[in-house]
Amino acid sequence: MAQVTCAVCGATADSDDYRVKSCTVCGAWYCYRHLGQYKSQCTKCKTYTLKNLHGR
Repeated sequence: MAQVTCAVCGATADSDDYRVKSCTVCGAWYCYRHLGQYKSQCTKCKTYTLKNLHGR
């Protein structure tokens, strides 16, 4: 249970929450309100590699 910061809005969230996802390329975290296009695109590196800690 680590506190992570959203790359878009700066809100803190729990990394164990299934709605919070991180980019496997650049490591940016996103809260459930800012998951990008189709819920899997990183807005920093423009790749479709967002996953939560549970692998989804």
